Amino acid sequence: MESNDAAARAYGPDEALADVEASRVAIADRVVTPWWYHPALGIIQASLVLNIAFAKGVVSVLLAVAGIGVLVRVYTSRYGVWLGPDQLGPRSRRVFRAIVAVTVAGLALGIAHTVGAAPSWVAILGAGITLVGTTVLGPRLDERWRDEVRAGFIPHTRQPRRARKDRRSR
Repeated sequence: MESNDAAARAYGPDEALADVEASRVAIADRVVTPWWYHPALGIIQASLVLNIAFAKGVVSVLLAVAGIGVLVRVYTSRYGVWLGPDQLGPRSRRVFRAIVAVTVAGLALGIAHTVGAAPSWVAILGAGITLVGTTVLGPRLDERWRDEVRAGFIPHTRQPRRARKDRRSR
């Protein structure tokens, strides 16, 4: 029994907190997006905008969606984790929303050409905005997320639907 007590005293709260801190830093250092990830995502998104504007083909839309899936698969197989919007903190969530806004703006410009409300150069501008926005903002998103992980940000876990109902009725 004494050996168990000695072991328990050897690993106390301070050591446990130090391990948690070391784990957060290790995760943040491990999840570094390769330099080519965001430019590749930007190219796929820009091609989607151009496809919507000019080609109007379902096959190329499916190829773009499959390309995004391949990027996600390569990333997760390489690092063993995936950064989704649910894991973002307040600072990184703002950058994520900016990336979504840039992508939606680019798609809107592509659609504007498709419906005949805008000339061709507007769709090309939309593709450029999407490409540059994703390429520039993507690394900033990663950097802010890693900073939040190092600082101890813990994402809120989603509660089952039943638990949410119970909480509202109180």
